[in-house]
Amino acid sequence: MLQCLAYSVGHGDDGICLLARIGPHRILLDCGIADISLLTNANEDKQLLPADIVLCSHAHSDHAQGLFELHQAFPQLPIYASEATTKLLPLNWSKFTVSEIPDFCQPLPWHSPIELCSGLTVELFPA
Repeated sequence: MLQCLAYSVGHGDDGICLLARIGPHRILLDCGIADISLLTNANEDKQLLPADIVLCSHAHSDHAQGLFELHQAFPQLPIYASEATTKLLPLNWSKFTVSEIPDFCQPLPWHSPIELCSGLTVELFPA
C-alpha cells in the first residue's frame, strides 16, 4: 500500500517535502522546507524519527534547504542522494563554510539498485 503526506508542496518560500509510506517503510522525499518544526514538533523527545530514510531528488533549495537542519535534529536519520547532488548540497547553506557542514548525505550511484533497508530497494536515474 502507498500513502503520501505532503508537509509542503512548493507554495511561498517553501519547497517540496513529502512523506511516502510504502508498506512498513516511511520515506521522506526531499526536505525543501525552511522550517522543519513540522517534522520535529510531533516528536519532541526525538526518539522517533520522522522517517526511516530521506531521499533528496536534487540540490535546488526548494528540494533541499531543510536537510542540514533535519540532520542536526536527527543525526541518525539516513539521508541519500545521487553523487552529484551530494556534492552540490552545501551550496544551500552559505552561512556555513564547507568545513562546517558534515558529510551527512550518503551518495548513491546511477543505474544501480541499492537495498536501503530490508525490502526497500531504490535505483536512481538521471532526469
